[in-house]
Amino acid sequence: MVAAGDTGSSACARGVPASQLTSADKKPQVSWPASSPWVLAVGGTNLTLGADNAIASTGVWNDTAYPAPFASTAGGGGGSSAFESRPWWQPAQSFGSSGRRMVPDVAAFADPHPGYPIVCSNGVQSCKGSGQSIAFVGGTSAAAPLVAGMVALWNQQARTQGLPRPGFVPPLLYRLAQRQPSAFADVTQGDNALFGGSCCPARAGFDTATGWGSPFADAVASLLASRG
Repeated sequence: MVAAGDTGSSACARGVPASQLTSADKKPQVSWPASSPWVLAVGGTNLTLGADNAIASTGVWNDTAYPAPFASTAGGGGGSSAFESRPWWQPAQSFGSSGRRMVPDVAAFADPHPGYPIVCSNGVQSCKGSGQSIAFVGGTSAAAPLVAGMVALWNQQARTQGLPRPGFVPPLLYRLAQRQPSAFADVTQGDNALFGGSCCPARAGFDTATGWGSPFADAVASLLASRG
């Protein structure tokens, strides 16, 4: 599981102050190793919860979609690789660069606002104050471990039930998404372009903003159990 990056469809803008960004930095680029054909690339979403704590709506994580001043020029990484070939398990798409690896494969909650609450300890970089406090973090580097946790649970289920282990998960998840799309929260709103341009809008099914969307861990677990 590899984070697809936090600078939308312009990976080369990462770490560059807004006032120093060049036109080359803003061009569509994807991050490596997320674009490797040997990993599951995880993009980012935002979400709105209802009064019952259920997901009311979800979209592509893109801070620039909100009125200025937004917190940062950030969003879930995605697009087509400039040099990695499209792996055998990834179907060709009319909107992807011919023969190139597209990312992300799936996505999960990554918007730092409100983000994930964590315990922040004194002495840890970026933690403020003395003792322990609660801090909120986000980014695709938070989304990727969430998906990794899902995979760990699927492995645990396979072991306890005597089922085949998921193994290398990208081909498996693509197959499940095509056959059982209801096992994924399809994201159809927004895009991850931080500096304008046409890359990369969300759409029904697979796209280069959030991949197949967010896996429903329990739904995928049920489908894996039925394979036995």
